[in-house]
Amino acid sequence: MSHTFKICILLEENEDEFNAILKVTTTQKLERFRPGEIKAFDNVSSIIFEFCQAEADFYELALPHFLKDKELAKILPKLYALRRSPDKIQIEKGFVLIEDMSYKGISPNIYEGLNNEQIKSAILQLSKLHASSMLLPSEIIKKFNLQHYGDIRGLEEDILNRVLNIGSSYFLCHQKILLAFLKKHNKLKTDLHIKYGIPPVLCHGDFWANNLFFSNKNEKLSAILDWQTPHANTGLNDILRLIFTGVNSQLRKEKFWEWINLYFDNLQKESQKLGISINYSKELRILLYSEQRHFELSISFLILTTVFPGAKTFKHQRDLQERIETLFEEFRKEYKLLLNKKEGNKNNFCKIN
Repeated sequence: MSHTFKICILLEENEDEFNAILKVTTTQKLERFRPGEIKAFDNVSSIIFEFCQAEADFYELALPHFLKDKELAKILPKLYALRRSPDKIQIEKGFVLIEDMSYKGISPNIYEGLNNEQIKSAILQLSKLHASSMLLPSEIIKKFNLQHYGDIRGLEEDILNRVLNIGSSYFLCHQKILLAFLKKHNKLKTDLHIKYGIPPVLCHGDFWANNLFFSNKNEKLSAILDWQTPHANTGLNDILRLIFTGVNSQLRKEKFWEWINLYFDNLQKESQKLGISINYSKELRILLYSEQRHFELSISFLILTTVFPGAKTFKHQRDLQERIETLFEEFRKEYKLLLNKKEGNKNNFCKIN
């Protein structure tokens, strides 16, 4: 959505450096989209304009609140200057100048996968941020109501083709049920906090490895970047995206519910510190997971197949394949009913290698 430039200003008097990141809104990156994606995003300029306005809203309206907390101030970039795009026709006139956070750590290797310590650190910091966001005035939370976010309708067949192109024999056997799954779960649910009577939190909306930095010293989360899709939700969708896209299959199977419970336990704890009493019961946690896991799996297919061509080794390729295959295998049996019995029976004979 933006051209990104790293700026370094040398101060002659004391030889210090001023480092910043300049993000200039652009539509030029649309050239990377495939024909099917362009067709689905027939109103792309409106989408980009909305996301850039949301990023500006985050830095102007929400960031000052979060920076009051010393811990959160360490992982969020400071805002130096901002100019909003006046409209979607003049979208290139918008920019954001923010703190360069790269000195605080490195982006994790999506191909290696995040480890247990990295996931736990990210969960603890994000749950603290989510709890803090409950104190934002309701008129600010309502500003983060994205119309174009979390909608992959029209992209289902393109995502299917991406999955088939990673060389997985498993998905060659299950492509019909995968397409049925994608067509059924192609829209993010954004009203679950209302449905279950819990306060909304301000979600990041794109919380995965490429938007995070971790410390070189202790693998603690050191920065959260790219706030273009903040929106009100339960918070669990952020955690699911991090786990589904960033963790290799064996570790995910071993630690998944430990991580989910860590998120809700700490969210409840941090909320209580702020005078907000919420009971995230075991039943509520399971209900929220059952409601939100499907779309996050669909979007994980899109993310992981996008990064797959960058895998340089067979091991990295196979690890990404296993992430996708094992996740879907756990979901697949529930979706045989989306096909007729004959097709469902045909799919029974494919196993993960």
